[in-house]
Amino acid sequence: MSLTNPDPELMRIFDFTADDLEANRARQLSERQAKHLKEESDADRHAVGCVVRVAILSAGVLALGYLIRPQKIDLGNSVPQIIMISGLLIWLFLRYLSNQRSNKVTLQTRRAGLIEGNITVHVQKYPERRLPVYQIRIDGKSFRITKTRYAEFVKFTQVRGNYLMFRVYFAPEISQILSIEIVSQ
Repeated sequence: MSLTNPDPELMRIFDFTADDLEANRARQLSERQAKHLKEESDADRHAVGCVVRVAILSAGVLALGYLIRPQKIDLGNSVPQIIMISGLLIWLFLRYLSNQRSNKVTLQTRRAGLIEGNITVHVQKYPERRLPVYQIRIDGKSFRITKTRYAEFVKFTQVRGNYLMFRVYFAPEISQILSIEIVSQ
């Protein structure tokens, strides 16, 4: 199978450049991709920091309120909510640590994964969530994408044909698409 030139429409949909694709073909992250992943990691760190600060501030305000005006506290009705909120905060923190570790490994190794085959697009709806999850699947591997990218990629495959072979380059530790190209048969 031979590789075609970068497709401008795929470059636009998945936000990569010809230089990015060239680096990915060598199974490496480009400088631009490494910078973008570092910025995402920093943004995640700041978001979690804000959540932790709000939780500490809220606990402080409650404690101060109790010290100023002590009252008998009936935790009977509040225990399930406290457990749920605590569990959510712990889950967010553990997810953050996992993402930070994965991003760190990706940035240290700077390697790109590769998978090739036919792509199927899929919308996963979970009963406990309000918003669906948009995915691209190739050879048993799933990649989450935004709703906008999903819609644009569906249009792209409808115009070009649903039976194209694709080569997808991705950040292995976080399963994020770096670039994608059509492979001619």
